[in-house]
Amino acid sequence: MLFRSCLNIDAGEVLGPSQLASLAGPLAVSERGNNRYARLGPRGETLFSVSLGERSNRLSFLLDLPRVDAYAQAFPAMLECARIAARRLPGRLVDDEGRTLSDRAIDQIARGIESRQQALQLAGLQAGSPAALRVRSEEHTSELQSRQYLVCRLLL
Repeated sequence: MLFRSCLNIDAGEVLGPSQLASLAGPLAVSERGNNRYARLGPRGETLFSVSLGERSNRLSFLLDLPRVDAYAQAFPAMLECARIAARRLPGRLVDDEGRTLSDRAIDQIARGIESRQQALQLAGLQAGSPAALRVRSEEHTSELQSRQYLVCRLLL
């Protein structure tokens, strides 16, 4: 999605709720129910979430940019958390397609997050504000399916 960034850890074994719960302390995340955990900011806001992934051996870290006003701190914290989880499981840091994330790919993700945050600001939406929380993205339904044609819509 246009305003979400995800990192994943692919472990060598099937992961379940007990493995996720055992990582909560070392990752400094709090349980939010339904096997979802989150790193909370100073005002109790969610900086990023951690949950079992779509694949049975995957742990997913999600940064939902419209919800995070401290994006500059959220992504590095999420990345560090993912790296800690990868060392503890053990596993490897991958994208949604299962490709190992190189330092270059991680830098591209960070730049993309900054670009998305700037897009929110240019639209007059401060990340973390009530208006930004109603933002969602959707793909343009025409034949133009590349990232540059993703459209942002404010839900009123």
